Amino acid sequence: MKKWIKCLTVLCATTTLYTGCGTSKEDALLEKTQKVYANVDDAYNSVKKYANDIYNGCKAYVLQGENLTVEDFLDETNITEDEMLDAMKAYFVEKFGEDQAEELIRSADDDEYTSLVLLRSFSGMLGPAGMGIIIENVYSARGTTEDIQDKLDTAKNTLKEIDSDYEYYASLKDYYTTVSSYYDFCEHLTGTFEQMQDTIAGYENDIRKDTNDLKLAIDWMKWGEPIIMALKKCPKCGMDNILRQDS
Repeated sequence: MKKWIKCLTVLCATTTLYTGCGTSKEDALLEKTQKVYANVDDAYNSVKKYANDIYNGCKAYVLQGENLTVEDFLDETNITEDEMLDAMKAYFVEKFGEDQAEELIRSADDDEYTSLVLLRSFSGMLGPAGMGIIIENVYSARGTTEDIQDKLDTAKNTLKEIDSDYEYYASLKDYYTTVSSYYDFCEHLTGTFEQMQDTIAGYENDIRKDTNDLKLAIDWMKWGEPIIMALKKCPKCGMDNILRQDS
């Protein structure tokens, strides 16, 4: 057993020497596979936060209704009061034009209650969907939505460079398609709060299915195959030889 442990110790220190021993075609395919997965995965992590904030913001209104306070809304979401105000102002400008938006904002101007008055006006006009619009505008202003789209575009373009017969192509494409659809849902909210809840849960379940085997495959391609290659290339460390010595 000591020889086995010693061998693994040496192997862990030297495996990186063998990671580049595949053919250039195999290495390029591995790189593209990892690039697609990494970009889609990064996009998904941002979309999940985006969807959670939309859901929690709408839930705050559903639970509190006309009694919704700024504190209630901010406690449920990961945005600041200034971001909330800028998001509502951006909607008013887009919807009514600059002049009318300024007039509406001035009518709510109060050093102590401006945020509350605007939030109540906003929710009164739009209901729970208004809370989703606030989150959409905040994530757009932060540049998060642009970053998500950039990552999805990079994944899509890289996916085009991978042969559709490739073993993991279908899984990569499914993951990309699900995350892309999930993001589009966040950008174009429709339906009731209950439908939103079901839709988000559905996307999360689909993504778990898409990534269960895919993540294992990516990790295996990154670490498992190089280790096997290293064992095969070392006559003293070959598996059969190790087992014979250990017995």
